[in-house]
Amino acid sequence: MRSDLAEANSQLMKIKESERRKEVEEEKKIEAFAQKRETLDNMKKEREEKRFADKQGTRQRMIDRQIEELRALKDNQEEVLNRQVAEAEDRANRLYEQQEQRKAEMKAAIERSRQLQIQRKQAQKQAVAAEDRDFAGFWKVRNEEL
Repeated sequence: MRSDLAEANSQLMKIKESERRKEVEEEKKIEAFAQKRETLDNMKKEREEKRFADKQGTRQRMIDRQIEELRALKDNQEEVLNRQVAEAEDRANRLYEQQEQRKAEMKAAIERSRQLQIQRKQAQKQAVAAEDRDFAGFWKVRNEEL
């Protein structure tokens, strides 16, 4: 009986050892599966992050291209505006110069007219003085004759 008991204990120990090995094996499988799952999850996460980064890069390139187009449009508009301002300033300067030239011409014409009036008045005065002298001379001669 003692040998039966010892044999039963030995068998029980073998069974327990076998179950423990199975449990260890099962735990290893579970751990390997968990590690494989974690690796797959990490790969999936990396792919998603790469896809997100690619989308962000594409989006940023689109934004940068739009910024460049807007900057070019703004520069073009500023160039057109500056050209229009310069043309307006040129027109204003030409108009001012024309007005100044007309003023100068009018002043010169007024001065010529004034000089002509002065000359006419002097000529008229001289003519009246000459006529008075001639008239006085005529009457002087005439009085002497009488």
